[in-house]
Amino acid sequence: HRNTFECIEAFSETDFTRDLEKFDVPTLVIHGDDDQIVPIGASALLSSKLVPKATLKVYPGAPHGLAYTHRDQLNADLLAFLIEETARATLRELRLSTRDADAAVVRVVLSIAGLSWQEQVALLDAHPEILGES
Repeated sequence: HRNTFECIEAFSETDFTRDLEKFDVPTLVIHGDDDQIVPIGASALLSSKLVPKATLKVYPGAPHGLAYTHRDQLNADLLAFLIEETARATLRELRLSTRDADAAVVRVVLSIAGLSWQEQVALLDAHPEILGES
């Protein structure tokens, strides 16, 4: 039990601000808004502001153990984040403009989601805001 106490003590008394500010890669922060162990306000809301390239995803009603209680949603969100960030990194390597890269990412995500080329065109024609157009 001593190890558990020391772990809790270390996490609750250590200021990770400087470490979080040094992150230089896209980071997904996921937290349940009903976490009774580590309150969202003292953790995810703060850390997502400190990490320069952070994306915050809050699960309404999710507890501290959301990796178990919301595992399907968590796995889907992790996979989507990894796919999108991998596509963005690849497109940056190809030196596409931001607008073209964003459009390509949307196409990759829609393809992975199983939409045919024709379905993608129809969706994007109906919703130009997806690509930042009005």
